[in-house]
Amino acid sequence: MGSPLEPVYAPPFTEEQLRNPGTSRTGAVVPYTFVEGPDVWYSADQLARQDEWLHVLTDEQVAELEAAVEGALQSGVAQLDDTGKYLSVSHEATHEDFPLPTLGVLLLDVIEDVKRGRGFALLRGVPVHRWTRVQSLVAYWGIGLYWGKTQPQNQKSHLIGHVKEVGIDPDNAKGTTRVYMTRREQPWHVDTSDLVSLLFLKTAKSGGHSGWASSATVYNEILRTRPDLVPVLAGTWYLDRKKEVPPGKKPYFIQPIINWHDGHLSIQYADGYYQLPPKLYPGEVPPLTPQQEEAIRVFNEIADRPDIHIQMALQPGDLQIIQNFTILHNRSQYEDHEHPDDKRHLLRMWLSPEDGRPLPEHFAELWGNIEPGKRGGVGYKFDPKDGVFPLEAEVGQLKV
Repeated sequence: MGSPLEPVYAPPFTEEQLRNPGTSRTGAVVPYTFVEGPDVWYSADQLARQDEWLHVLTDEQVAELEAAVEGALQSGVAQLDDTGKYLSVSHEATHEDFPLPTLGVLLLDVIEDVKRGRGFALLRGVPVHRWTRVQSLVAYWGIGLYWGKTQPQNQKSHLIGHVKEVGIDPDNAKGTTRVYMTRREQPWHVDTSDLVSLLFLKTAKSGGHSGWASSATVYNEILRTRPDLVPVLAGTWYLDRKKEVPPGKKPYFIQPIINWHDGHLSIQYADGYYQLPPKLYPGEVPPLTPQQEEAIRVFNEIADRPDIHIQMALQPGDLQIIQNFTILHNRSQYEDHEHPDDKRHLLRMWLSPEDGRPLPEHFAELWGNIEPGKRGGVGYKFDPKDGVFPLEAEVGQLKV
């Protein structure tokens, strides 16, 4: 048993390092040390400072947004394509093509805090209730121009995706189902991009709450309580591609959960995606070791602690933006409305800013490359000109 892939091992360490880890700071992080910085937080701290990360749009900012949407549609920078099913946009457009005199300043401030501060933010009051789907897509795309380059989310290269239950089997034994297309609980994970944003169009009948946790805080707690598991989490883990396989690649690859590089701690976590390869490819991918099983259990237990994470019932018009390297997120299971027009529905963007943090070379297997502004996505297509903005939810895999 074994894999032809070259393993990626945890950095060398001594038992003394694990017993007495020391401390280092975000931007100059040393492996096997406790991390300090604005991205290390507990829930009580952030809930007490909610006014720093929850921004309610003013009437003036909403008016700017609506004027920018109308301008983009009138100029042809954004328009429906010939099929009427997809939004067509100028892939050379920048935020200067979507002018937001005061809201733009807020968006740039927000993204700095997300990239180099606490790691998440929430905008409230986007008037999706009175907009057409095209207006919502154009507004969302225009906001994204201030934050980074959109990256493909599936084999069909959706650059704005739809998070909605689409009637597929959540227990698909072949491992092709992506949980965001079902009503099932999404466990703690990060997405395949520097940044992930969600715009809420409709909420569920019940459930479907969103949770965030600092992955650096989870790491610190593991180092404090179970230091023996830190080298395990930084070792060799096989990640599944959910059948979205780039040409010439295998359906799995090696990606550690804990990654130290150039002064940064970056967490890559997707519980189920690590557990699938040994089941789907026995003989190629070794089974998880007892230490790895224990590491996943402890990781999830710490993230689940009420003092670690924030959980919120978000509402239509809420727009969240998250830094995937430093923030874990999840979603509770939900009961949906019966009428199709009322069903829970979110728009999603994966974004890569041009000033993103440095990444180790092995992230190229996951993200196609590690160049800021061009990295991320599922690894199927990387040229945004191949991407589309669908008006409605559709299964993103070419074969399911």
